[in-house]
Amino acid sequence: MSDTQRSIRPKREIFDIEGHAHFITFSCYHHLPMLGRDKCKRIVLGHLNMLSRTHQVGVVGYVVMPDHVHALVRPIATGLLSTFIQQWKRMTSDAILEFLKLGTPQDTTPFADRVRDSAGKIHVWQKRYYPFNVFTIEKAVEKLEYMHNNPVKAGLVNDPCDWPWSTASHFLKGKPCPVDLVAIDGPIVFGRTTGRTNVVKRLDVPSAPR
Repeated sequence: MSDTQRSIRPKREIFDIEGHAHFITFSCYHHLPMLGRDKCKRIVLGHLNMLSRTHQVGVVGYVVMPDHVHALVRPIATGLLSTFIQQWKRMTSDAILEFLKLGTPQDTTPFADRVRDSAGKIHVWQKRYYPFNVFTIEKAVEKLEYMHNNPVKAGLVNDPCDWPWSTASHFLKGKPCPVDLVAIDGPIVFGRTTGRTNVVKRLDVPSAPR
């Protein structure tokens, strides 16, 4: 696609509607595996849990991959999604930069100058994020299945429940989750892990790609 075609392509409209779910995707800069270390994944989930309450954006499910993040979220009111994502990316970027020592003499990652833009600024995330509006339970379940199977398709595990950085084992085996979740539908309640009981019967995550 040419630059001209990109410039005239219409911007996809995002419906930030109270209580509706959004399937969120954002990636590491140049799709580098900057989340390969477990500490980086914990940073992403820790800030997700904190900011979910702060911004009143409920988390239904998620997966943290080495080079990108997916989450299914439900804002409690309109107009909350963009600020929530901006804060999540900004705060995790700062923490990951500090942990990995990117661009400093102490940097031990293999990324070198690939994390720098043309102006020399270091980045953890790609600039944009991609929200997909989810209006039905069926579509929400489809997105959860897609997220949970990401590590299997990437060859990281054979069973979605073996990937500790997603909600697969919570939904399928009832295991504790480090992020407080909200229900896939109905009232959005913060402060405790909910959501499994009213979706688990609908959710079918295979142990390996079909």
